[in-house]
Amino acid sequence: MADATPESLKRRFFASYAIALFVLVAVSLAAHVYIEHTLSEEREAATMVNVSGAQRMLSQRTLALTQALSDDNGRTEVRVERLAVTLNRLQSAHADLRDYALTHPMSVQLSVEIRDRFTGPGGLDELVREFVILAEPAADRALSAGELAQLETLAFGPLFDGLDDAVSLFQRDAENGLETIAAAHMIQLILIILVLVAEALFIFWPLTRKLFGAMATEVKARQQAEQALRLEASMDASKQRFVSMIKADYLDPLERMSDNLSDMEAGDRASWLGLLAATKREIEVTRQRISSMVNFFEDWQSRFGSMEDEDDDSYEQPRDVVEEPRGKQEIH
Repeated sequence: MADATPESLKRRFFASYAIALFVLVAVSLAAHVYIEHTLSEEREAATMVNVSGAQRMLSQRTLALTQALSDDNGRTEVRVERLAVTLNRLQSAHADLRDYALTHPMSVQLSVEIRDRFTGPGGLDELVREFVILAEPAADRALSAGELAQLETLAFGPLFDGLDDAVSLFQRDAENGLETIAAAHMIQLILIILVLVAEALFIFWPLTRKLFGAMATEVKARQQAEQALRLEASMDASKQRFVSMIKADYLDPLERMSDNLSDMEAGDRASWLGLLAATKREIEVTRQRISSMVNFFEDWQSRFGSMEDEDDDSYEQPRDVVEEPRGKQEIH
């Protein structure tokens, strides 16, 4: 606390505030970067859910086009072109889904389930490849009833079920990502609250106490200085009163006695008796005043042992002992 001045506390406060602000910014920035990264992955997961759902529609469209192209009255160039586009989209989407499923980080259980769904026995790799092989000849010729039946069985059976399972698995992956984002938001909130509480308890509260302590010390020192100034002014006033009392009670009578003696020296003998009587009275009054002051100081010392705390007005007490007019007495 030796250097706990308002100026040093001010510097310490700004330094602590800068550190606290840096910690909050660091926590918020780290959480923001992590959440943005997770959101980016989540957007990709949502895209995969949409693509996997579209695969079911593409498989059904492929089946409908092959059936139409196998009809004698249904073969047109537009349908042939549409079948080629649909099969291309089906294979391209399957490649994207497969790449995401095998490279995207997921939970261990979900990753195993998706890998089995794509590459295991009866997986989507095998089903999509078989489905495309069965549907491609429809672009060049009408499929036989057996080929159409086989394609229809595959489209409404294993392929549909596999694509439906894939949608569910990708949806679970997206939901896990949302839970991760929610957990990250909660962790960010908890960290910010903990940082704020730690700053309040270990930075701002101690600094506030020290600042108030330093302010109280400064106020006390200022009050003491003001009291010292008032005491000095009071002592000056007391000194002036004491000097005025000494002058009025002792110097002025001595001055009058000196004037009387000068008048006696310069005047005739007839006035000496009056001047001597006036001088005697001045001497008696002065003697009584001195005696009264001595008695007062002796009484004070006998009671308190010291005169350091003497009241300023006590100097006027001896003057109450003898009340005598101060004017110069002229006797003729």
